[in-house]
Amino acid sequence: MIVSVGGDGTTWEVVSGMTAGRGRPRRHALMVIPAGTGNSNYRSHWGETPWPLALEAALGAPDDRVRHLDLAWISELARPVVLGAGAGLTAQVLQDAREVKVTGPARLEAGLARAAARFTPYEGRVTVDGTVVHEGPTVFANVGGGRFRAWQYDVLPRSVLDDGLLDVCIAGSGTPPAALPGLLRTGRHVLEPGAVYTRGRQVVLERLDGAPLCFEHDGELLPPARSRYTLEVVAGALPVLCSPAPDRSRAAARDGK
Repeated sequence: MIVSVGGDGTTWEVVSGMTAGRGRPRRHALMVIPAGTGNSNYRSHWGETPWPLALEAALGAPDDRVRHLDLAWISELARPVVLGAGAGLTAQVLQDAREVKVTGPARLEAGLARAAARFTPYEGRVTVDGTVVHEGPTVFANVGGGRFRAWQYDVLPRSVLDDGLLDVCIAGSGTPPAALPGLLRTGRHVLEPGAVYTRGRQVVLERLDGAPLCFEHDGELLPPARSRYTLEVVAGALPVLCSPAPDRSRAAARDGK
């Protein structure tokens, strides 16, 4: 096993080494120990189980705990995405969090409240597997496999870590930015007017006014340089020690399928 001790940024660095050149690790599985700010990878893998208990379970029956999780690949940057990527408000949070003096999860919580209070939607477009699923005022567009961001925000509530697809959630003009901190804690943002939730293998995020897209992945805010990013799924690329796969029949019933 390879152990990542840190937050989501540390996990991304470890996975980047494990999958260099879009490789697929064959001999080693990843175990995440939460010691960072958000620790959302750990929560996506183990829920709220204390990490010593999770580690004991992983070491006690490793063959029963290995799942091959999906990654995403950013074509324009030739780099992987582990937890997820976001454009708009969920990226602006990281900029605003830099101006907050508190530390830990409270820093990201304060950053979201600050960003939501003054965020202006941008003109955006999201295309999934060649089909435009959203075009117009955009509050945020999130893509990935991990359900949670900043530990407490259930951004992609229907996500399954190893289903071979990227989950996509878009908040449009029907969602007041100021209401999102409360909605994201419970996943109720997907029920707001104009919200889009879908899945696919390729996702294109764009800003249509020519300005750079505010974009992040794995908790890292990228420099404002591009108005378009393309993400493609890399199915089953990363062996991870984590909770067993959920009952897919119950997950399908939950989603109304």
